[in-house]
Amino acid sequence: MTTSTIERIEKILDRINTHPEYSGNVKRERIESFRWDSVKHSADLEARSEAEHGIKGEKNPKVVFRNMGAAWDYLARYGIDVSSLGAIGRIIEPGSTKMDASGFRRTEVNLGIPYKDVQFAMQKLAEDINDINRLPSILRAIDAHIELLKIHPFVDGNGRAARLLQNFCLEQRGYPSAIIPAQEKNLYLGLVRGTINARFKDESTALQPVGDERKFHDYIEGKILTSVEHLEQELRKRRIYEVHLEGLGDNGLFKTVKRVLRSTGKQPGKSGVTVNVYNRNTRNGADLYVAGNVGIDEVEHKLMHLSDKYGIRYKLGIKKGCC
Repeated sequence: MTTSTIERIEKILDRINTHPEYSGNVKRERIESFRWDSVKHSADLEARSEAEHGIKGEKNPKVVFRNMGAAWDYLARYGIDVSSLGAIGRIIEPGSTKMDASGFRRTEVNLGIPYKDVQFAMQKLAEDINDINRLPSILRAIDAHIELLKIHPFVDGNGRAARLLQNFCLEQRGYPSAIIPAQEKNLYLGLVRGTINARFKDESTALQPVGDERKFHDYIEGKILTSVEHLEQELRKRRIYEVHLEGLGDNGLFKTVKRVLRSTGKQPGKSGVTVNVYNRNTRNGADLYVAGNVGIDEVEHKLMHLSDKYGIRYKLGIKKGCC
């Protein structure tokens, strides 16, 4: 099932992936930044839950954050299978004595399926995640989140593992992480509980979500959309062009050229443009970087005006491999 939110996400990502002025390096940098923001909020959400239950100082947020980072790295190194899913439980919540050799619980808990069924359920979950044709990418990630929580394979750390697994699945397919703010803990957990109950009653599925699961899908899809929108905003702000100039004459004209190019960013809704000189070896020539929230056509328009007025010659291109 494709919602209007998913359609908007896909439209923006298509533009990001094909836009010639957007930097691949910036995209990778920002997606990694979203990942760590999501991990931080997930760790903070855990701390808030402990505080509300009167548990003080049991988990150091820095240790929780570090463990989740290590769990992500483990999935990135070994991929998703039943073994790696068991391993991330041990990494996220080390030291538990109530787990089997696979890393899964060997005791009953208030939530989840009977512990004797956990191994089989986690094997199926890994197979479902790796069947990339079973569900569209975003639904695949959300379903992994839900199913891990439904199974509840660990004594502790299930929520952190589910959120991390979801975002890992998203990043595998080129989407930024869904950041669930710690301050929205009650909203998030309420939707989770309703969704899990509906799954246990066979009232809702990934392809036909109803009730709280429909709301949960909308909630997560909205978080992905927010990340995608912020990603494109950052890519817009960090476009970089190379300009080669000839026929500048004296420094007075060179200063005029730089001032005119900088004026490109002085428009409503624009964050500004910087002009940096990286080569001024000759009296009549120079090489510049023009960077900021500006399109190549706008830079071209300024350069054409300068050429017509002062007779300078120029070459303009997109800086490749820029950050």
